[in-house]
Amino acid sequence: MPIEQKKEHNIVAGIILAVVTIAGISRLGKSRPTLSPDDVQLSNLVIDPTEVYVGQELSISVDVTNISKATGSYTVIFGGDIVAGQTVSLQPGETKTVDFTYIPTVAKQFAVTADGLDGSFTAYAVPVADIRATHIDISPDPCYVGEQVTISVTVHNFGAAAGSRDIVVDVV
Repeated sequence: MPIEQKKEHNIVAGIILAVVTIAGISRLGKSRPTLSPDDVQLSNLVIDPTEVYVGQELSISVDVTNISKATGSYTVIFGGDIVAGQTVSLQPGETKTVDFTYIPTVAKQFAVTADGLDGSFTAYAVPVADIRATHIDISPDPCYVGEQVTISVTVHNFGAAAGSRDIVVDVV
C-alpha cells in the first residue's frame, strides 16, 4: 500500500509542476519591454478642481508620449504630497493620458509632481455651523406667579456654514 500512495503523489506533483511551467511561459510571452524615462515625455499636468473640501474627489492627469521607436510600457510616478503610480503601454509616437482620482483627508495645500512637472491643489476644512445662544432676555423682570412672561433668546452662528439648531429654554 505505501508504494501505491507514493505513485499517486508523484503523479499529482508532476501535473502541478507542468501547469506552473506553462503558466510562467505564457505570462512571459505577453509582457512588453519597459520604456526608460528618456523614451517618454510627460506634459499637461492637470489637477481639477484645484480647490476642494476635505473628502471631496478631484482628478489628477498627465499626458505621456512615447518619443522612442520601441513599443513598451512606462510607469508614471506622481510625487510630492501624493504618491501614486500607473503603468501605460505605448506604441512609438503614441500619447495617452494617465489619470487617477484622489480624495484628500486633511486640510492643507498639496504639491503634486510628475517627471519635472509641478502642480498643486488646496483642500479646505469642511465648513460647519456653530450656532449658540448669546443672550437671554426675560420680560417683565422681576416676574410674579400668574403673570405672562416673554423670553427672548438671541442666537448667533459663529461658524462658516448655514445651519439650524433647536434652542431649548428650560423654565424652572
